Amino acid sequence: MLNLFNISRMLVMWMVSKELILSGSVGPLFAIAHLLPGSTSHPVDIFSLVAISNATKTMIASFQNEKVLILHQIPRPKTVREGALPYLAWRRVVMRDTKGGRKKLLDPVLAIGWGNTIELIRIVIQNKPDHPPRLSLDFVSVARHSIDTELCGLQWLGSAAMAYLNAADELRVVDALSFEELEISSVKDMELVFHTRFVNAATGTQEVCYGPSIKTYKGRLYLLVSE
Repeated sequence: MLNLFNISRMLVMWMVSKELILSGSVGPLFAIAHLLPGSTSHPVDIFSLVAISNATKTMIASFQNEKVLILHQIPRPKTVREGALPYLAWRRVVMRDTKGGRKKLLDPVLAIGWGNTIELIRIVIQNKPDHPPRLSLDFVSVARHSIDTELCGLQWLGSAAMAYLNAADELRVVDALSFEELEISSVKDMELVFHTRFVNAATGTQEVCYGPSIKTYKGRLYLLVSE
């Protein structure tokens, strides 16, 4: 299940309230990522999008007016082995300069890393000719990449590049669309901190997840290590 904690301040006291967002009917959840506001406003902001993954699919949900609406579902790739963990990362809305000196507003993109696959889902605003007019969302798969070693962590680096960690302790930086490799570095000696270790029921092998140990901020990559 998924709970929402609201933290508010009343005079000199902080108040915390809990609200059930998703019941246990969706099964265990393995990844969650909220689309944070970008560098400029965008119509998608009103939808308050959250991506959530369970064992079989990734769901993109809208959290509005205390209601949860599942807008789109992406099934787990068929090539993914049983027990592999999903990783989610949003590219926020950004304003980019074009060659002609104009500004271009880039739509948000959700990156879903699962096993040996990374898929990019672009969120596109559509204007419905209703009365009154209303906004709706289209979810467009713009790229799907296969990698040679299973994924262990995934983050965006700006608007066009991504960084991911694989099971061989390699940190790779790639162009998000062409998937051209821009940099490869071994992080084995850094001894990254894993946030969970568990036994895969399907294979009996031990699994570790490094997702929360890899974060980006303003174009910089931060790794959480043991020393």
